[in-house]
Amino acid sequence: METSSEKFDRVVLIDRSNSETCDLKYLKFLCDRTGVPPNKLLQRYSQDKPKGLIAEKIIPCLRGERKTLREDYYDFVLAGWLDAAGLDRKELENLVGEKDAISVKQEAPKAQDKKVNLLNADGALTEALFEEKIMTRLLDDDGLPTDTLCELRELKEKTMIGALKLLKGREDVPEGLSYTTIQNWLGGRTKCVESHYVEFVREAWQTYPEVGTVWLLNENGTPSDILCELRNLKKKTDISPRGLLRRCENVPEGLSESILRRWLSGSIDKAKGTHVDFVRNAYLNHINEKQEKIEKYKELSVDQDSYLDAFVGNIILVTPEIRDRLISGFEKTGQSSFSLLKTSEDDVPTGLTARGIRAWLKGDMLYAPEEHLNFVLKELDGILEGKPRKDQQYRFFDMKKHLREDV
Repeated sequence: METSSEKFDRVVLIDRSNSETCDLKYLKFLCDRTGVPPNKLLQRYSQDKPKGLIAEKIIPCLRGERKTLREDYYDFVLAGWLDAAGLDRKELENLVGEKDAISVKQEAPKAQDKKVNLLNADGALTEALFEEKIMTRLLDDDGLPTDTLCELRELKEKTMIGALKLLKGREDVPEGLSYTTIQNWLGGRTKCVESHYVEFVREAWQTYPEVGTVWLLNENGTPSDILCELRNLKKKTDISPRGLLRRCENVPEGLSESILRRWLSGSIDKAKGTHVDFVRNAYLNHINEKQEKIEKYKELSVDQDSYLDAFVGNIILVTPEIRDRLISGFEKTGQSSFSLLKTSEDDVPTGLTARGIRAWLKGDMLYAPEEHLNFVLKELDGILEGKPRKDQQYRFFDMKKHLREDV
């Protein structure tokens, strides 16, 4: 309940001649444009809502049953609808002014011409607006998408171009049209809109080529065959999204590490076909390169009794026996590749890294410099023989404990 009306300034909605004021026209126009009823509007902006404001105080105003409204109530609902419509006050005044001009404009005398009225007696948009193609419906009377809205959604899906990118950099965007306005259309939050806006957006999307869309999730939310294939390729290669894209040249625009991670996690339901093909080929190329190295290894026919017999110049072939010896040495010593190098009393050969050692152990790197491999084997043998290390805190390596001790 409002307390005494004298405490609040009030906005006049119906004047003494029983005519609607501009303030009421603004509210009706925005309500019809956005398709957001008062109750939904107040729910959307409930945190800042003035005390005592409820939808039942706004609805009679739209029907013309109340002649005034508290100024703070009026300012709040007007600001909310402006935000939902993506307009500012000046744009609103211009749009309502144009429609008022249309409603009273008398055309050249022709028998078939009719005056176009914007609002009927109930304050709703008249059919004449749609017949004259001044306004276009996006939702029907039941709140379902019209053919126009379905067409716009389909254009967005086919081109994979969002509303922000669609308008970005264009100088011919009609006044009052913004990317948030288009997003409201596509989200089913706008009931009807000016026809020239729709034509502009439709033509803008039609300038982009259609991009094949690949579905990563089925309708029931389960992974599609394509997503399962990508996950299997990642598991087979054991390459992270970051590692995969860093290996590649000419990564398509719009494809990033975060996007690829969201594919694999199932948080994105569709992707560009060109992006999916690029990622699939990148994984397959890595598998093929690795297979070529394996085939080359099989053709060498080296004596595997000793790694010394596998010398090829100053490069040593990491045979299965050498790899088993390395794995056994690390298991027996309790060392990691990082701790082995960190605690060595000798100078670590240039270019030898913990990451390179891990590649030998995993079989990703089939060849190694002789100096590097001999150094690692010597260090492992020395630990087993009790040779002192530089820093015993790395003996049994725990990265989390190490980080805590460094803090």
